Order: sequence, then C-alpha cells, then structure tokens
Amino acid sequence: MSKSPSKQTGALSVRAADSLTEVFLADSRFQLIASGIGRAEAAVAPGLYKARFRVGQVQTDSLIEVASGARSQIFDGPPVQFASPAPLAQTLTWREEHGAAAQELSRAKHAPFKTGSGSQLFLCLRGLSDEAARPWLGVSLHDIHGELLAEAAHGICAAESRFCALHLELDPGLYRLRVEDEPGEVYEIFVQTLAGWQTQVFAVAEQSWQPGVDAVRAALPEAAVLMAEIGKGFDPASPAARQTELLRLGLLHGRKILTEPGLKSLLAAQPLNPMNVLYAAHLIQKPDESGLTELLASHLDKNLRELPDIHAVLIDAGSRKRPSVFALPPLFSKGWQLLMEGADKEKAVITPGSLSEKIQGRTLNSSLWLLHQLR
Repeated sequence: MSKSPSKQTGALSVRAADSLTEVFLADSRFQLIASGIGRAEAAVAPGLYKARFRVGQVQTDSLIEVASGARSQIFDGPPVQFASPAPLAQTLTWREEHGAAAQELSRAKHAPFKTGSGSQLFLCLRGLSDEAARPWLGVSLHDIHGELLAEAAHGICAAESRFCALHLELDPGLYRLRVEDEPGEVYEIFVQTLAGWQTQVFAVAEQSWQPGVDAVRAALPEAAVLMAEIGKGFDPASPAARQTELLRLGLLHGRKILTEPGLKSLLAAQPLNPMNVLYAAHLIQKPDESGLTELLASHLDKNLRELPDIHAVLIDAGSRKRPSVFALPPLFSKGWQLLMEGADKEKAVITPGSLSEKIQGRTLNSSLWLLHQLR
C-alpha cells in the first residue's frame, strides 16, 4: 500500500560551498533534524526546510522546498561571506586592489629584503577605512633576541590604497612580530617560518584594543596566518587559502569543525601544509577518544613534530614519555596554556633564561595568538 503524498519521504542532501562550513537543517517548525560539517542529510517529507551555513560567528540561511514525489534532492549552499584580515575573494573584507597587490608581491621567488635564506615571510597590512590609511605604523619584525630585522614601513606601502607589504627571506625559525600602539605600549606575537615555505601574515589596522590607547594600528591579535610553498605566493581565489582561514576561524570561535574524515583529507594533501597542521592540532577536541592526535602525529616529519605547539599538544595527549623541553614559546595562546599545564604536572620543562621563561607573567588574554607585552 503506497503512502499518501504528504507522508512520502525522500533524501535531502544539503552541501556547503566549503568542506569546513557547519551545516544545520531545520524543518518548517524550526526543529533541527540534521547537522554536519560540509554537508547534512536527512529523510524528509515534502515541505519547506531551512538550511543554515555557519563559519565562525557568521551564518547564512537558505529556504529549501521539497516537492511531492521527489525521491532525492541535492541543495548546494552559497559560500559564507566572513570577514578576514587576508584579502580573500568572496569575503566581507575583500578588496580587489589589495588582493591583486598581495598576489603579485608575494610571488617573487627572491624576496627584496634578505636577512637569511631557506624560508620567507610575507607581511601584508591593510586599512579598510580612511582612519587606517597607514596600517604599517608601529609594526616591526625582530629575531628571537629582540634585534630589529625590518620595519613594515621599509616595504611597499601606499596611504592612498591603505596597503603595505613587506617580503623577506629569512633563516627558518621563530620570529617576533611587534606593534607599538603608542610610546611604551608595545606587544608582540610570534611567527614561524619553515624551510621551503613562505609564511604569510595578514592584519587589518583598527582602533587599538588596549583601553585608553587612542591609536589605529595593525590588529596583530586577530591576524590571519597562512603558508604557501616559496614561489607560489598568495592567491586570493585559492580554495586552499580559504580552507586555512576557515580552520583559523573555527579555532578562534571554538567551533567543532574538525572531524576524522576532515582531518584525513587535510593530511592527504601533498605537500602537507604546516599551517593547516598547527590549526588542526588545536582543533582536536578533548578528550580525544577517536585518536585524532595520534593520527595527526603519524603524518608529521621531524621538523613539524619539533614545533612548540605540536610538542604541547602531544604532552597534553600523553604521547610523550619524557618531559619536553621548551626554550621557544608556541604561536598559539592555547599552546601556551597547554605548556603551562604541562609544566605544573612536570611533563614540560621551560629552559632557564630562555625566551619562554622571559615572557612568563607578560602574556595577555588574546583570542588566538600568544600575545605578550614588552616592558
């Protein structure tokens, strides 16, 4: 006996434009009937449904009509337009002039400024309002000892386009990216460069986040950090760059966007993008009952395994039989928190006199990156 038309069901598959977008499917009474990362599927009766696509704190809703008699239906959602410090296409902060300039300037195989060899750093600072016409003010790069390597103003900067780019060739390692909001108000984040890779740091200038400071400066705590092989540079239309930014936004806003299939897909990429590895390591939920940390670690070479953030995550997962020694700090505030917890449990040792020891007591509450204030 056949079902009446109103009771017939069919398969509805809702697909996001990006594989790391959260998808929620609700019926006409706004009851959640399915959810997933990248897609959501449900057996549904004819009627109206609402699909919600979420990236970080931004969401887009679409109405879907399932017709009577439809056995299956696929609905492809639109890309979610989120704000990003990087001039990525199909984002709220996309500026064609900025994207084109960043693409051209980052692709030079030999950086204009050379203080070492083997890795590159591309720093891109933008202003999105007239008040932020000089986003490079107060920004400088330093080695781990605090010695000045370059000021952002030494790069290609233009007030009329509210844009600045500094491209350097460096020895692989950890560096200090500094901004001075006003005399005496100086803070830093850390950036890592790796052999064969270009680290790309993007920040937008805005009113200082520090209370009582009246200055428009690059918002380093909200910086977007990507990596690309040297010579490939930044591509504003690259799905890979957008994927890395989705990982950052997921981590920034505490979203559970990393599934086992998603992690396997990231790890299958050739070459394995180091920045994706770092974001993924901190996105793994605790307790890690699915063994995703071990899965991640099994795909890493020695250079990646020795990064402080990876060390900290492996300590937390109990994958280290001996205490790990930390002379250099991690990039992420979450990594620093794991390091401090490991030190309290005698699973981590902070090298006396090291940079890690020197910044203890100076770290600030940052949304994502480990941020510390200079005294």
